[in-house]
Amino acid sequence: MHQLFPYTLTLLAIVGCETPQQTQTLDYPVLHLSSSGLDVVSLGENEIGESSTRTILLENLGDLDMGIANISLQDDSGGANFSIDFDTENIACTLADTDIVDTSTTTKDSTETDTTVTDFDTFVIPGGCRLPIDLTFSPIESGELYASMVVESFTEVLAENDTSRPNYYKDPHNHKRATILRGSALAGEGRLNVSPRFVDFGHMWTGEQETAQVFIRNDGDGHLTFSEPTLDPDCADEFSIDMTVLDSDLSLAGGVGTLFEVSFTPADTTGSQCSITMESDDPNNPTIEVNLQGNMGVDPHNTPPTVEILSPGIGYQHGTEDDLIIEARIYDGQQPPYSLNCHVESPVRNATLASCSATDDTGYVSVSIPADYLEEGIDTMLMSVSDQGSLRGQASFTVMWLDSPPAEDNDGDGFSDTDADLELGTYDCDDTNPEVYPGGAEVYDGVDNDCDNAVDEYTLGADDDGDSVNEFEGDCDDTYAGTYPGAPEQADQRDNDCDGLVDEGTANYDGDGDGYSLINGDCDDQDPERNPTAVEYCDGFDNDCDYLVDHADDEGCEPIVFPPQIVGGCLLEDRSLVVGQSTTATVFVNDIDSQNNNLVFEWQEDIDISALGGHIAVNSPFSQTITWTAPSTLDGASAALFTIYMTVTDDDGHQDWCFDEITVYSEAFDDTWEVIDTSATPTQDSEGCGGGDALVLVPIFGLAGLRRRRKRQP
Repeated sequence: MHQLFPYTLTLLAIVGCETPQQTQTLDYPVLHLSSSGLDVVSLGENEIGESSTRTILLENLGDLDMGIANISLQDDSGGANFSIDFDTENIACTLADTDIVDTSTTTKDSTETDTTVTDFDTFVIPGGCRLPIDLTFSPIESGELYASMVVESFTEVLAENDTSRPNYYKDPHNHKRATILRGSALAGEGRLNVSPRFVDFGHMWTGEQETAQVFIRNDGDGHLTFSEPTLDPDCADEFSIDMTVLDSDLSLAGGVGTLFEVSFTPADTTGSQCSITMESDDPNNPTIEVNLQGNMGVDPHNTPPTVEILSPGIGYQHGTEDDLIIEARIYDGQQPPYSLNCHVESPVRNATLASCSATDDTGYVSVSIPADYLEEGIDTMLMSVSDQGSLRGQASFTVMWLDSPPAEDNDGDGFSDTDADLELGTYDCDDTNPEVYPGGAEVYDGVDNDCDNAVDEYTLGADDDGDSVNEFEGDCDDTYAGTYPGAPEQADQRDNDCDGLVDEGTANYDGDGDGYSLINGDCDDQDPERNPTAVEYCDGFDNDCDYLVDHADDEGCEPIVFPPQIVGGCLLEDRSLVVGQSTTATVFVNDIDSQNNNLVFEWQEDIDISALGGHIAVNSPFSQTITWTAPSTLDGASAALFTIYMTVTDDDGHQDWCFDEITVYSEAFDDTWEVIDTSATPTQDSEGCGGGDALVLVPIFGLAGLRRRRKRQP
């Protein structure tokens, strides 16, 4: 029987007559868990998604009823993987059946068995009774996982001036107990993740090459095998696969990735599409296809090329049979001049006369038109340049070969506006403007420059796609009728509503705002810290979305450290002592980085301890487990409350801490109730003897003298 109880109440019979007396001694509650302290409760090894349950017993080893204030999982690092469940109707007693006392202010449904911290009904466990508690491990993450469960007992609080004894009590020695829970999440099946599943190489010119990386990752917990990526042979002339860095055995452990590269080299500027197929033993994704495309659709950032004719000028008279030499300069904001398609044609004669592609980055062009291609009289030379997006720029001049200008030509462009010209189809629709003549280059000026009865066609000011909006009015793609300001956004890789955002509100949108969507390499579009340009940390995750965990190119990964995690708080053998007595204190630490090899423990004294004769309570302050000894005197107080405080530090300087309290009393007391039964019939009449309750409770010592010492703040 313990001798450290902080206070003792003895039941005495106050009698005025002789009665036979019987004495019964009752132990105060003793809170006991069938596994507690550093006795770790192992809940097994499960695959993610599987559950296992183990039952432990919460027991009252004393005689008096024990109040239970709390049974809860603590907010430890792995707490989300565990759960607790109990039903107070399952309390079983070794003695006779005893009613369960429910101290809750609300009615608890007898069929309700789920008990949580946020909805806890206090209850009582009678002496000698036990409550089974189910501990369940349902891992949602892999690895060695820990949590703690804490049980706290309490004493009934009586109304002021109520001298009756409480109906239930806390454990006077240690009202709070903790137990450590452990579970291991095992490897499951492999899960194939290939990203991106769609590769758009954009718009390129003939002979250029663009390369993209396709990442393969095993997102499961089991092993994964897969086949070599296979390219559709019908498109192998423009697309190719490089498997140099691909995992050679085509096998990946859980959370590991590899990659291959695919290239596009267009044979021309027409659109190209292809596909890559992969097989795996992932039952959910046995076959995955990666779609490729290049030079498809319209580049929203593309602008038309520009043509500048250097010589000759409008109305040029070529009076010899030598070749006609044309000098010009062509350029484009998105591609080099030598990649542009250029040709010279005669719109009047409806004939192509020569090609005019540039040969270097200067864009300089010199074209020789053989005299055999010319016809005597007036003609128009139209130089037309187009880019890979089919946008074009034009410039023109007029030439008279072996002829002189007609007398009716008022603007010097070689064309006139006579009835004869109208019949010949060479009618100048504005003979006062030298920039207007049959077959001339159309420019955005509100004028019919080429005399075809259409104004500004295929210029920035014309509505070329029929959606009633031109480029100057905000149409960001005037070749596609589904794109204009205010158009409904679609998942088509276009900025349909011309607001500068592509596919917003659709599955292709960048959901986390990191500049990447799933279709262009974001492996987690809900986490802005994970994208193709993120820093790769050594944290077991693929931060930069290259499907190589903790690997950034050839430079490795940025170290990341995990702080030590105290599970279950400060674990005390006793929380109530008498002066001069001792208890043990320890901590359970889960440290992922150093596996507890390089941890530094430091227990600190309560500053009020040193004031009591220079007493030292902690015997070995740098040990994981210590002995804490109460001072030999309380300086006249009947009781005092002291704080015990501990920090743990890993080799990276990260810390965790815990603190708890110990109550020290100045005198030792018996931790039993002595009950004297005076219910027998008196042996003689005496004034003051009578029926009713024959037990009178007389407290010998109370807690009025308890003095609270100042807590040390963490």
